[in-house]
Amino acid sequence: VIICSLIALIIYRRNHKSHLNQIFIVTTILGTYWAFAVMMMSLAGDPETAIFWKKVGFLWPILFTLVFQFVLAFTQNRYAKSKRVFSLTLIPSMVLAFWDLLTGEISGPPVLHYTGYAFLGQLNIAYGIFTIWNFGLMLSAVYLSLRFYLTIKEETKKKQAKLVTFAVFMPVVFQ
Repeated sequence: VIICSLIALIIYRRNHKSHLNQIFIVTTILGTYWAFAVMMMSLAGDPETAIFWKKVGFLWPILFTLVFQFVLAFTQNRYAKSKRVFSLTLIPSMVLAFWDLLTGEISGPPVLHYTGYAFLGQLNIAYGIFTIWNFGLMLSAVYLSLRFYLTIKEETKKKQAKLVTFAVFMPVVFQ
């Protein structure tokens, strides 16, 4: 968590006006916040504390939107700086985040495992909507980054595109 945050700060400081760097640091900060909340939930000594930390980390659905926005910016997509596209992807993620915070219908209650508390999701309409939305965002991100990788000629960008495509593809495989 600390290493990822430091890398994000270094990248951001190199060019703080870059749209790509701005999205990268926000994504990293949100990912760090979520990882901390999940770790604290996992280490909770009782169900009430686990529920508290699950609720603290409620913004995690927004990570999918930020990853999608990062790929738009990285691939130099014409919609990368579109406030409309950003809003159209952020608003559903915010609704899902608050829906889960208020009802718990998406992630479900924390369940105690031998490694600590975890959330497994619920088999219901809310979880189905959440899964379809986020899978669609991530699949779109994979498609855009793969297409960029296959069309870019510059060698450095091609290597970066390969890494971004792989990084975005892995959560899709393990989701």
